[in-house]
This record gives sequence, C-alpha cells and structure tokens, in this order.
Amino acid sequence: MNLNPDAEAMRETRRRLDHALKTFQSQIARPVSVDFSRMPALVINEAAHGYE
Repeated sequence: MNLNPDAEAMRETRRRLDHALKTFQSQIARPVSVDFSRMPALVINEAAHGYE
C-alpha cells in the first residue's frame, strides 16, 4: 500500500484507533454484577410451542 507513516492522515488514523482500543479495553475490564433476584421470572409455555 506504500503509505507514508509521517502523513497527517496516518497519525490521525493511529490516534483514533488507539483511542477506540483503549476505550474498549477500559469498558471490558470492569466487572459486571447482575442481581438475578430482581429479574422477572421467565416462564416458557411449552404447550404453546408444541413441546408437551
């Protein structure tokens, strides 16, 4: 592709990609807590789906 590593567009692309990756990594690194006691019960009506 013969891209110029010193070009302004290349620096901006690298800056944006670096920001996107760091943002993604910071979001997935946080533990997620789920309180299942507050979730509504899921009731499957098997008869309605033909799985009697």
